[in-house]
Amino acid sequence: MKIDHALISGLIERWRPETNTFHFLGGEATVTLEDVAYIYGLPIDGLAVTGLVWSRWMILEETFLDLLGVAPDPSEFQAGQINLKWFHDNFKDLQKRPPQAVEIRHTRAYLFHLVSSQICTNTSGSRGNAYWIELFEDFKPYAWGPACLANLYRSLTRASRIKDRVKTITGPLQLLQIWAYLRMSIGRSISKNMEDIQLEFPLFKMWEERLKDHHILTNVGEVRRQLDTQDVDSFDWQPYDQYDDELAACVNEVDRFLFRSAVSMINYMVVERHNVDRVLKQFGLNQHVPPPFHPIVRVEKKLSKRAINYERKYAQPIEDWNNRAIFLDWQLESFEKLEKMADPSQMNRFVKSMQRKVEMFKKAWSSSFVSFNVENCINSTFDEKGKAVEFLQKKFLDIGWCDPVFYTFEIGNPNPQQDNNCDCSIFTMANAEHVAYRRAIEYTQADIWYYRQKIVTDIYQKQKQLYSYFFESQNVS
Repeated sequence: MKIDHALISGLIERWRPETNTFHFLGGEATVTLEDVAYIYGLPIDGLAVTGLVWSRWMILEETFLDLLGVAPDPSEFQAGQINLKWFHDNFKDLQKRPPQAVEIRHTRAYLFHLVSSQICTNTSGSRGNAYWIELFEDFKPYAWGPACLANLYRSLTRASRIKDRVKTITGPLQLLQIWAYLRMSIGRSISKNMEDIQLEFPLFKMWEERLKDHHILTNVGEVRRQLDTQDVDSFDWQPYDQYDDELAACVNEVDRFLFRSAVSMINYMVVERHNVDRVLKQFGLNQHVPPPFHPIVRVEKKLSKRAINYERKYAQPIEDWNNRAIFLDWQLESFEKLEKMADPSQMNRFVKSMQRKVEMFKKAWSSSFVSFNVENCINSTFDEKGKAVEFLQKKFLDIGWCDPVFYTFEIGNPNPQQDNNCDCSIFTMANAEHVAYRRAIEYTQADIWYYRQKIVTDIYQKQKQLYSYFFESQNVS
């Protein structure tokens, strides 16, 4: 696919590194994980793309020999990168019915070339970061979609900052170009209509067919003019609605759930924020006043002479990613529920009522360590009746919510062998689930020991922060 350089240049001028969004007449917009999944077909869920980075050739040579059976000549290695032509020359041919070990080595080489040339490209265009190869040792399910998007965000940021003096932009520019074509009538008109092309997944295949004979003659000045005069309502905020059923069958439910997760996206030394709370229109919601953005501390991609473990260096962003399932998703769903209330006065009463309840929740949480020994609760045995029951019931009844016993035993499957209602973790599980989602939780006897530690010390605190962040961002008096 030919790159529309004028279009890319025009978009760079609209990019704001502080928010990772484009600023258009109709509001902020950006490439999201939804676009990466539908256009490129990359997985969203998975392990963070991070690990150890080596710069010494002797260590890398051993890794290549172990995983590929052959190592490049030192002349092919430069500044921590390997010439991609070496992969083509050594792995382009594969015999019919090869031994399993040979097939695995060719697969690793192919994946390395794919990541280096399409998903996470660099300015050289002909080299790939040598440290990628370790990711394909066991073929673990990594989050390549977020890594790809983080790479695009960083490339746009470097190209938009004058101080960087970057003359060449790199990254998944085909993704950006298709994203723009999907949403805007910009550049030279495309003669072939989408209706005349059979739906294929990923959507990149459809656009490759549509742009096959497309001649790109637009200059940067024309792109600027089109963006400046663009009608506010001409931006297509949800271009995938027409393929909703077909795309839902191609992308698994977990990945689609994470489209709306405002998390840190990780690609080794590249960490970028997925600010979906600033582009709610792209998810069919009305855009509220965005909360204050969190400044991003960016570390430039300079290879160190010593080994760096980015899994340790960026422990906090990685922890955010590991908790991706709860990150701001409750907030977006709450906005959706609020917007469906037709009566503004009813909505205001609802918000104020929830604010009072949340304040009570926060006070109850803050005082709980004074009035109740959580360590005793965590370490309690089945024979310690009444203590956890009394505490948790009182806390939640004070807030104005239903007795937690109702959510534990009256809804869903009762917990086996736990009829005496005395184990603290049962109520902790039910209440934490109630706080987060207002629904009962299904569990088994084996889960209790895990949740004793997990729920009390982790989920409660995170949901409290989530409530606080949501209502403080609303600034409703």
